[in-house]
Amino acid sequence: MSMRIVIVGGRGRMGSRFAAELGARGHAVDVLEAGDPRPEADVVGVADVVMLAVPMRLAAERALALGPLVRRDALLCDINSLKVEVCAAAERACAGEVLGLHPMFGPSVHTLEHQKLVVCRVRGGPRTEALLGELAATGMTLFESDPETHDRMMAVVQVLTHFRTLVMGEALRRVGVGIEQSLDYTSPIYRLELAVVGRLFVQDPDLYAEIEMQNPFGDEVRRAFRDSATDLAALIDGNDRDGFRALFANVRDYFGPFAEEAHELSDSVIDLVASRAPR
Repeated sequence: MSMRIVIVGGRGRMGSRFAAELGARGHAVDVLEAGDPRPEADVVGVADVVMLAVPMRLAAERALALGPLVRRDALLCDINSLKVEVCAAAERACAGEVLGLHPMFGPSVHTLEHQKLVVCRVRGGPRTEALLGELAATGMTLFESDPETHDRMMAVVQVLTHFRTLVMGEALRRVGVGIEQSLDYTSPIYRLELAVVGRLFVQDPDLYAEIEMQNPFGDEVRRAFRDSATDLAALIDGNDRDGFRALFANVRDYFGPFAEEAHELSDSVIDLVASRAPR
């Protein structure tokens, strides 16, 4: 059955992707942006699903503003990278169904097949089930969590990972070796690392600022990164080989069986990178 779906921020990159995918599945998709001359109550009030695709810093604010306009038999959801604050705001403001979603992929992926979508159920109902069914039908893999667990895991998956990449890029800049010159001496693993770093810096800096600054659990993982770098540097500067071996063994034990799996996977990726390197 076709649903009337309003995507708030639907002209942004991720909002546009969801609008296109849901529209292609036969749903009537409308977009609400800042400056739209129509009264928000008129647009939101007729929707079966209202999806917030606004920047993280605005998500809770928009949930509080639009939640009271959502019908009792309709759904208010969001597709932001953080869930605790926006889900709580939506639950407080909206009398209808409430759902938190987080696409674990970028808007430029070539296909949604097997792309992961985290689902945080807040207040369920038939609209929730209908939307999740439509999203699953696009090929996405739906994974259920709760808002706090999600945000804690995002502190690791996003905040720590991107912080490390940001630091790597800035450290390379400070060292001052030209990228092209370094590629003359590159190994496949360095080229792969450089691709990961370079990829981040052609994207929107505000997105990564929000990921780093908005997550309430971000301080903890950044502190762990800084402390780990300091401790490792002290072992190296002190020529403490026994301490280095002990740290290495501790991390290897922490990774467990995944370390061997990672070695095999990365070998495959490195072979691909090597095959595409300039001759």
